Amino acid sequence: MAKIIFLFKSTKNRYQYINTKNFEYLFYGFNSFKNKNFNKEHNISKLSSPALMGLINKFLNFIFSSYKNKMGVLNYYDTILGILKIRSRNDILFSTVDSIGLLLLILKKNGIIKNRIVYSSIGLLDRINMSKINFSCADHIICYTNNEREKLISNFDIKPEKITSITFPAPEIRHNDNNTRDIDVISIGNDLNRNFSTIIKLAEINPSLKFLIITSDTIKFKFLLNSPPNCVILTDISPNLIDYYISRSKIGVISINENSYSYGNITAMNFCAHGLPVLINYISLFDNEDTSLMPFILIKKNSPNDFSLEILNLLNSPDLFNLNKNKSIAYAIKNNWCTFNNTFNNILSSL
Repeated sequence: MAKIIFLFKSTKNRYQYINTKNFEYLFYGFNSFKNKNFNKEHNISKLSSPALMGLINKFLNFIFSSYKNKMGVLNYYDTILGILKIRSRNDILFSTVDSIGLLLLILKKNGIIKNRIVYSSIGLLDRINMSKINFSCADHIICYTNNEREKLISNFDIKPEKITSITFPAPEIRHNDNNTRDIDVISIGNDLNRNFSTIIKLAEINPSLKFLIITSDTIKFKFLLNSPPNCVILTDISPNLIDYYISRSKIGVISINENSYSYGNITAMNFCAHGLPVLINYISLFDNEDTSLMPFILIKKNSPNDFSLEILNLLNSPDLFNLNKNKSIAYAIKNNWCTFNNTFNNILSSL
């Protein structure tokens, strides 16, 4: 039987949680995926030693230097070599990260592999020059906002039926009304599109509220060294701890810079699964989304004062708070990994 092979960027969290049913967002629904026509496999346990792969990556970076100069750093050759070992011609390769997907397209264009490819696109147009990429080598593309879908169609010769936009799924509902919620506002993210300076200013103008920021060491030391005493910053913590702190929080806030592909989707859906009202500042990608179907409170300007007004409204009005809490939970139930897998199976059946 042919396989669907999920291809991931290798991370410590993926090694740790791959054999559990927790944190499906790390594995794009791998553990819950079922299809009677395909077995499933992933690349995480197929990788060789980091030292050896480092040498191989350096060598292959040199070989692919012309692509590297055009598209940015592509250093997941270890994953590609692992795939060449375990795939057969009838297998479908599902790339969950651009740095792997781009290499697959190059290999297919040059006849090195002939497998069908499902490509998960996450912010390609914002990050790299794709003048050498032939997207006709991808059998289907998945993205996570309508805005990115429309831009990919308009910028490349991609047929609309070959690209699907789907809401990034929420984890299983984790909301519990019995939890002690002693953190007023939580904000999470480790990419450079997050605007944590807004969260810091928000904490400064609300000294009686407790704020928590969870991010990476890199972002903390670049942007967040001066935070007020009512704003705690945690860095590089485990998914288990992230869940724990969300469960102790009342409101989720995402302050995001303009970009074409993300409003903090994964974070927003985790907040929803925990029953948090979610505040996000409006950016232009929402122009292509039906925001009436979303539970988020959209802040017109990325302004601490505007965020503050909505936060205080929620905290001072139990009815308004519960209304938005229930909207978040309903949205998480509707857009879960079962929904994603149904869409994914429809894509596979069309290939």
